[in-house]
Amino acid sequence: MIIMLSLGNGCTTETEKVILGIEGYITLKSDDVHTILVTKAGTTDDAMNVSVSKDTTILNSNGSVMKIEDLKIAQWVEVWVNGNINTSFPSRAFANKIVVYDDSPVEGSNITKTQAVEKALSLTTDIPIQFVSGIEFMKSEGHWKVTIRNNDAKIKKEVIINGRTGEGKLID
Repeated sequence: MIIMLSLGNGCTTETEKVILGIEGYITLKSDDVHTILVTKAGTTDDAMNVSVSKDTTILNSNGSVMKIEDLKIAQWVEVWVNGNINTSFPSRAFANKIVVYDDSPVEGSNITKTQAVEKALSLTTDIPIQFVSGIEFMKSEGHWKVTIRNNDAKIKKEVIINGRTGEGKLID
């Protein structure tokens, strides 16, 4: 999907292409919420420091407008950028638009997937750049199993989150 924006300076107009910069979990945010770190684990790991401004459009998956303050650690997001991406690791870009995806309730759990990821991230803060490489609700055991690792997979930790209470513990 390509969104075209027209930017005018009064006399001339230039067109800028908006592209999907990254989709993944918010794993870190600054205190003022003007920068978030979004990571996605997979065959190719991706991480992006995203600058968020008052000009950034933030929507939930239903299209309703959200505020910067509504961005939370562990939310699954799509970040759309104007194509200017600094390719360091993690990469850096200014967000044009952020779409926050809602959790779907899971049968047998009192906590959502986002809450399980948030708890797992809070128990693995010693991992420098956190990637959620696996999450599964084990219905028969009544708990979430979340795997957090760093970008080169040398550090990997599994966390069990109780589906009723939200309490978590690291697995040795």
